[in-house]
Amino acid sequence: MRWKRRVLLTALAALVAWPIAHPFVVEALDLDPWRFCGFAMYATPSTYQRVYLIELRGDREVHLHPSWFSDDAKDRIQEYKRQRSVLGELLPPHEVAELVFAERPEIEGLKIVVQRDAISARTSRVTPEPATAFLYRR
Repeated sequence: MRWKRRVLLTALAALVAWPIAHPFVVEALDLDPWRFCGFAMYATPSTYQRVYLIELRGDREVHLHPSWFSDDAKDRIQEYKRQRSVLGELLPPHEVAELVFAERPEIEGLKIVVQRDAISARTSRVTPEPATAFLYRR
């Protein structure tokens, strides 16, 4: 009987603690507040995730247009964007970089910029957050 009470109290403590911790975990890891059983979803609109692929040519940067890739590559990049919007910083774009290098063998350097919209605490408007850039070289 004692172990049942311990399990019940542990579950109750987790149930109480998680909604309190959820917004901080979401903020720290750039996770989607609509996921992972938190109450932040009731106060946060769904936002858009942007991923920019940029070829590095010496000191120049050239944006890579999605139409330059195969349909399979476009689908995989879209899937990454969807997963990244949920998992945030837990999902770096390493597989996307490998995909780009495989599709475009002439590319020597690649910058992948990831950016999401968020509600500004100062203005209460949806604005782009600072971008995160990942650099890859062959």
